[in-house]
Amino acid sequence: MNKRLIDIKELAKYLNIKHRTIYQYVQKGVIPHYRIGGGSKAIIRFDYNQIDKWLETQYVTKSEQLH
Repeated sequence: MNKRLIDIKELAKYLNIKHRTIYQYVQKGVIPHYRIGGGSKAIIRFDYNQIDKWLETQYVTKSEQLH
């Protein structure tokens, strides 16, 4: 499988959400990501394929909205 890694800016555009929201998802471990390096200087990257799989798990049906 070929990985295409993107940064937070690209992901924010792809998902049409704010950078701050993505940072919060990363901190909470909600969204799949790679942490390259360590400590406060770590670089965060995302794989399109993994993000698309994660998005499928976020889909809410009408019946689920009622609960």
